[in-house]
Amino acid sequence: MSVRGACNSDCGSNSDTTAKSRKEAEPFPPKEVQRRIEDAARKGMEKFVAGKFRPYYIPPPYRFVLRFRTVQQASAAARSPLVERDGEYAVRYTAESFVDGFNPSQHAYAPSSDRLTLLTRLLESDPQGRKFLEQATELHWKRCIEPGSVPWERPARAPTADRRYFGARQGV
Repeated sequence: MSVRGACNSDCGSNSDTTAKSRKEAEPFPPKEVQRRIEDAARKGMEKFVAGKFRPYYIPPPYRFVLRFRTVQQASAAARSPLVERDGEYAVRYTAESFVDGFNPSQHAYAPSSDRLTLLTRLLESDPQGRKFLEQATELHWKRCIEPGSVPWERPARAPTADRRYFGARQGV
């Protein structure tokens, strides 16, 4: 697929950029990229200083779509009550402001992170790793049955009588 590039004949290269896939394309040379960034920043600041800057406003509600690499990640994200499924690889939701839309994205992305699954599969594929997993399971149950028995965890301390909790912990 050919994608029309922003470089014209004055930058000394072909104006077409070839996109090889959704995630891969032939990049512009670093010096050209830096020049473009500086030019755009300069033009923007000149408009701002001259009072010609008009903020771009998009009226609410805002529609958010979170896309994932795998169906499993999208399925995990779809378990969040704040989103609904949008095809095999995505979830969506709406919010009245961009800030209000941030929390649901965090809520949806958290279970879709498959780092723990990858680590578990890696450990399961190795005899020594399986021993570590067994040890982790034993520690998990020991921690549940005997709080404070795991060496690196201390049980929660009861608050002392001289501490007052109101506002920003005044008088501590």
